[in-house]
Amino acid sequence: MKVTKRILSLLLVGAMLFALAACTDPQDGTTGVPGTTGNPVSSDRGNYTVKLTTAGGMALSGYQVLIYDDPACGSNDIVEMGTTDSNGSVTFSLKKGEEYFIKLDENALKGYDVQDHYKFDGYTADLTLTSSLIQGESLTSNVFKLGDIMYDFTFEDHTAIVCPACETVNDLAEVVNGQAINQSVCGSCGAALASADGELQYQQITLSEVLAEKELVILNFWYTTCSWCVKEFPVMQQAYDMIGDSVEIFALDAYPTDSVSMLQQFVLEQGLTFPVGKVDANQGASLFLDPATNQKIEANPTSIFIDRYGAICMIEPGAVISVTDWTSIMSHFIGEDYEQILIREPGDIVERMKPTWPNPSSEEIDGVFTGEDDVNVTYTWEEDEYSWPFLVGEKDGESCIYASNKLIYESYAIMYANVEMQKGDVLAFDYWTSTERGCDILYVIVNDEPIYNLSGHGEGWSSAYCWIAEETGTYELALCYQKDSDTDEGDDTVYLKNLRTVAVEDIDTPSYLPRQAATENADGSYSYAEIVLNEQDGYYHVGTVDGPLLLAGLYDFTQFSETEYIYKWAEKNEIDEPDGPYGYNAIVEYFSAATNSNLPGWCTVNEKLASYLKEVARVKGYRGEENEWMLFCKYYDAYGTDGKQLEDPVAGLKKWSALTAVEGVGVETNHINYNGMPLIPRGKLARFTPTKSGVYRITSTTNYQDGLEAWLFDDEHTDPIYTYMNDQMLGGNYADANNVNIVYYMEAGKNYYIDIAPFDVYGECDVWYDIVYMGESYDVFRACAPGPFTSLDGSMSEGSLIIRGIKTVLNPEDGYYHEDLGRDANGNQIYGSIIYAYFTGSTEHFSEPIVDVPLYNEDGTPRLDAEGNPLYIKGLISKGGFDFTYGDNDELILSYLRKFNGDQDATWEYIQSLVTRPTDEEILDVFEGKFHGAKDANGNPVGDLTEEIKAYESKIIYDSEHPELNGCVPVDARLAELLQLLMDKYTFAGVEDSWQKMCFYYDQLG
Repeated sequence: MKVTKRILSLLLVGAMLFALAACTDPQDGTTGVPGTTGNPVSSDRGNYTVKLTTAGGMALSGYQVLIYDDPACGSNDIVEMGTTDSNGSVTFSLKKGEEYFIKLDENALKGYDVQDHYKFDGYTADLTLTSSLIQGESLTSNVFKLGDIMYDFTFEDHTAIVCPACETVNDLAEVVNGQAINQSVCGSCGAALASADGELQYQQITLSEVLAEKELVILNFWYTTCSWCVKEFPVMQQAYDMIGDSVEIFALDAYPTDSVSMLQQFVLEQGLTFPVGKVDANQGASLFLDPATNQKIEANPTSIFIDRYGAICMIEPGAVISVTDWTSIMSHFIGEDYEQILIREPGDIVERMKPTWPNPSSEEIDGVFTGEDDVNVTYTWEEDEYSWPFLVGEKDGESCIYASNKLIYESYAIMYANVEMQKGDVLAFDYWTSTERGCDILYVIVNDEPIYNLSGHGEGWSSAYCWIAEETGTYELALCYQKDSDTDEGDDTVYLKNLRTVAVEDIDTPSYLPRQAATENADGSYSYAEIVLNEQDGYYHVGTVDGPLLLAGLYDFTQFSETEYIYKWAEKNEIDEPDGPYGYNAIVEYFSAATNSNLPGWCTVNEKLASYLKEVARVKGYRGEENEWMLFCKYYDAYGTDGKQLEDPVAGLKKWSALTAVEGVGVETNHINYNGMPLIPRGKLARFTPTKSGVYRITSTTNYQDGLEAWLFDDEHTDPIYTYMNDQMLGGNYADANNVNIVYYMEAGKNYYIDIAPFDVYGECDVWYDIVYMGESYDVFRACAPGPFTSLDGSMSEGSLIIRGIKTVLNPEDGYYHEDLGRDANGNQIYGSIIYAYFTGSTEHFSEPIVDVPLYNEDGTPRLDAEGNPLYIKGLISKGGFDFTYGDNDELILSYLRKFNGDQDATWEYIQSLVTRPTDEEILDVFEGKFHGAKDANGNPVGDLTEEIKAYESKIIYDSEHPELNGCVPVDARLAELLQLLMDKYTFAGVEDSWQKMCFYYDQLG
């Protein structure tokens, strides 16, 4: 598969290959098994073999086996010990005629039914161990790895509401039906589903009960604003609809700032029909180890696959976004023929489809694809069972060929055309693409040289000019249409016609054809292209300062070597020590740029890179010529472009290749295009150099719907000097969530690098931005503590959490909190902006406002219910948010008491059956009417403070001259205490100044 390997090497630049070693069975009578004696077998000794397998037929490898000569298996009776191999076996050389007893490590085999000891049946002991979910232990007491037996647990399914009157389980989507959840009624008896205090009772889901009925349970960890979760859920749901009778999915949201209402809204929007629950922050994906790294998983989504035996047989950190992959994975686990294995990646079990069409003959393709001119061509096919053919068809009424692997995920179609060409001939064909741009791609390769990546939604036939023959001969054109693992767009294929040769002057489409910077002469010597350094852009060009850019292959085989490439040498420290002037760390930014290049593996050459290439040629070269380094290089001649050269393929990827940003509104060059190729690190940089010092506002517009992220860099720092948080309040509302709005003080003559990128690393979009001078100074109304909670030590443990808010101080003159600007030269306190709490809208951690907010129609009139009463968004006050009488577990225990109509014995028994449960002391306290709500500094319960917070409603600001203040209240000492209690109740308790998460201030820039 020459072309396929070539393409994969281009797509997966920087991937590392590791050699694996395997042991073979010895033939000399020794055991050859780790942990055994390895003694030769003599006449008085024999080989005794223990084999461990699961009830599902899986070998249990890596487990210790102890051999005793006494059934009591005392510590002094050990005869031998060993560890099972990949087949679950371990062999011992033991004296014949004795009785031996086998002891297994019960702790290592937790979850398996292990007997006290076993005996040999002759010279063998084939032990089959049954398994079941581990009972009575908390999930958070362990970290799970692939192959472990899962702990049983229970959670609330927030899509299944239990009627308090008849105990019917009501589906969320059915009972909502356009109205608030807590106003819904039971579909069976018509009773209100919410209790008098607005609480809902949800169905309890227990893993062991579900696994008793299903053959597979998938734990999917996610959160509501996870872009990859949004991509994964629709295909997961589709597969679940197809195979769900034997499979259950638990979608578990452990994200601390997602509320149950946010989760339920997401479920309704996505149309999910499997159980979905909100669980504690410490019950997420970090409970599991990534099989590839053996590190705790921090990524979402993550899917854990628990088979019918209770074993964790697959862990997949990251999204699976192909319906075919989901159905293949699910199908593996169900059915009577299931064989238990540990799956390290989906490709181990996902079935690849083989072609359903035979390859046509060369004559069939020639009759349609070859143009009318007298071109001599022979067509051949890839000799691989998974390579799909190109077939004869029709597009827009014209005969053509097309790639037959449309709609087949992770597939490819390959065809070769061997074309006879005269010196100076141009090889060309016409194409029409109807694919997902940047993802499902036609690769055009000539003589093993990649020429084009063609994809997207074509609006008609276009011409591709592939090659200019430097000598008369036969040239191999390879065409490969490769599909990725998810989305299908358009016809999901490419159409081709009219393969031909033309004269150079007939090229009428912008075309860039590769040329080697070093040309081999007949005597084996090389002639090198003339290069010139362009002082303006800092790059070497061929011929003139405005000629083609010189490019170096860092991840690709070149004329310098057909077996090695530069990255490999650098990564192995074969050029210099890692931190040396020519070491890996000195050049790593160029490898990074080449990885993300529009020409994968290739980087534009500046002076620093040229110096490095010269050193590589000195160390690894053999010709000793001054320009031997140019054997690593190529360039592209431009045709049909009116002299316009190929654009820099690494433009925007590094500071030295940054785009140019200009002050102004609607400036054409203030534009960034993302074509769907992932960029790591994120985004493209645009250099902006202010002509005057002051505050600048950078605002974007985009055709991307999933939101943008943004950062600012400068020349002095590696890390961003500013990270956009969408933390500004504009006219009483947050800035546009899909765009960025950066306000920053900049110094004249200093370089700043603007990086605006789609939230999704694969996002395909255009971004336009304006840069406006706001003045020498400017006050920005922004959040006091934007972004999530963070940790001082990275553990996210209690006591280490912080908010990274601003420093505040209480002003005794006006009684309000202000930004603390320190002290002047005389030691006097300097007070900055007043701190304002936002009462009428959503804040960082609450989707609902503090107060009830009326709803309005688009024409500005109040929105009314069926009886003509005004409709409101229920605020935190109305929802009991400021009633601090009960702790979280108190409310849980009270809900169980209501479930069992006040029967304490039944409630106690039920709670004891839960894996995650309150302490016995907490339960008994609640039974006695003692609650664990918030307490003041003296340890006294603070109780219900609803009326006290209501008093602040009269202080809400409505100011037409300062609309950003609308809905805000200045924060005095008591309001700060009330907000702190609210944050402690619903987020993380005890985090200093977390009340700032609900507040704003004027950030005085300049």
